[in-house]
Amino acid sequence: MKDSEQDTTAKSGPQELVQQVFRVVKREEVYMAGENALERYVCVAYNQILLNVKPNVVSKKVPPKPKMEALTYLRLGDELLKNVNFRIFKVFVTKLHVDQIRPYIWKVNDEILFKDCGVYEAKSKAPTLFVLSDKKGGDAWGGTSEGKWRRGAWSRFTVGNEGEGSGGLRWSRSRHVGVVVMTHAYANRSGVRYMTNGLKVYYVPWKPFLMQNTLPTFYGTLPIVRTILIREKISLVHGHQAFSTLCHEALMHARTMGYKVIFTDHSLYGFADVGSIHMNKVLQFTLADVSQAICVSHTSKENTVLRSGMPPEKVYVIPNAVDTTMFKPAPERLSMDPIVIVVISRLVYRKGADLLVEVIPEVCHLFPNVRFIIGGDGPKRVRLEEMREKHSLQDRVDMLGAVPHAKVRSVLNSGHIFLNSSLTEAFCIAILEAASCGLLTVSTRVGGVPEVLPDDMIVLAKPDPSDMVHAIKEAIRILPQIDPQEMHLRIKGMYSWQDVAKRTEIVYDRAMRCSNQTLLERLPRYLTCGAWAGKLFCLVMIIDFILWRLLQLWQVCVLITLLNDP
Repeated sequence: MKDSEQDTTAKSGPQELVQQVFRVVKREEVYMAGENALERYVCVAYNQILLNVKPNVVSKKVPPKPKMEALTYLRLGDELLKNVNFRIFKVFVTKLHVDQIRPYIWKVNDEILFKDCGVYEAKSKAPTLFVLSDKKGGDAWGGTSEGKWRRGAWSRFTVGNEGEGSGGLRWSRSRHVGVVVMTHAYANRSGVRYMTNGLKVYYVPWKPFLMQNTLPTFYGTLPIVRTILIREKISLVHGHQAFSTLCHEALMHARTMGYKVIFTDHSLYGFADVGSIHMNKVLQFTLADVSQAICVSHTSKENTVLRSGMPPEKVYVIPNAVDTTMFKPAPERLSMDPIVIVVISRLVYRKGADLLVEVIPEVCHLFPNVRFIIGGDGPKRVRLEEMREKHSLQDRVDMLGAVPHAKVRSVLNSGHIFLNSSLTEAFCIAILEAASCGLLTVSTRVGGVPEVLPDDMIVLAKPDPSDMVHAIKEAIRILPQIDPQEMHLRIKGMYSWQDVAKRTEIVYDRAMRCSNQTLLERLPRYLTCGAWAGKLFCLVMIIDFILWRLLQLWQVCVLITLLNDP
């Protein structure tokens, strides 16, 4: 496309098309080179190049794994080579080619450009997403510049998983918020890693022992948390998930060190069983001194406020979102014979796997042209296998096992109806992903599920087998009226991770405006947690404060190497 034909807001290429090309190249194992044909300064286009061309993995132990074999710079026009724009462009080149392990020499007319950038020799500095100024001729800057801040996201979930907060982390980076993630080690993955988009993740050497949780150590994580917070120049700590021991400990240490902290709860828990009573008391301890809290639905907010005793005005509701560029309907509408019902879930009691055992045979008996596809794994898979054998449904119920997230869309696009049988759910992103792929949803009316979709896009039922069978009947009746493409466009207009990032940053700003308090000013908050528990929590925080002060003497802050601002 000629430059004169481009829109003023044009990027280096449609993002979906670029990603599709990269996928084809990777699958076919061919080499690909790129060309920068921009002769004008367009910051959005350069950021697209950074996102698309940077290496997938950067490590000092192995050579880089670039997405492209080469990138050629052409048409360096006069406007681009002016003083200010020229300086910004040099910084862009440095950010793009930094840490390539072995030296590279670039043959261009203006070799002084790359010589000044220092890309003749390999750099040890790790790459991060670099945001150019939105104003023409402005200075390029990173997430730690004046007026902006960095945050640490402490969670038991890796960012590589499409779990709690991952989409928001990606968009926060694109909105000039420096993000550093800490999680426990996964299998052989430990140490510092960089995701494809440049997100930095610390995999601390703690192995999970139960349900992806690490053993609680109380004070064992203090040295490494302190080092990371100081080294990365973090200004705000954001923890996820009430059952994450690593999250609770990191938030406790962060408050001891005077950092502002935010907690996000993604799940609903009860009040009667022993496990919930214990965890609710731990949550009350953690949230007694957090700056703000976030929940993914109004039902989740009510549940969190009741469990923790946190003031409702400090809890914000920010729903999850879905990547509509990844979850799209099939180009051609599927035939209605047979009708395929898709289930993608962990096969555990909490997700209603026992309901499926009773619902599936009844639906197959009522509708001979209905098939089921079940994706997921868990302890209840045995019961589903037994049900399939007992009712001779091997040819009508496909058990896929665990489905990688990259293949979820292809599974969803092979069906017409998405079935969610959860017994408790704070939000349920799986429903959003299915609706974005154009599937009509049948779900139990539990938790925050009624808040997710409009009534004409979902059929709700009580968590009872007979009521769920009736809801599936209703879904099959109205299925011919559903337009998958229209449903996808509606979801695209209702949910976006960019909107989630914007709303989350408002909460960050409010947290950063909270006044700093000393230990003596904070202790009364813990005393409100109970007659005996309050005193115990105060003792825990006093010991944590003493250990922190000892660490300050043993390893003074000036001895910790600070990372340069991106």
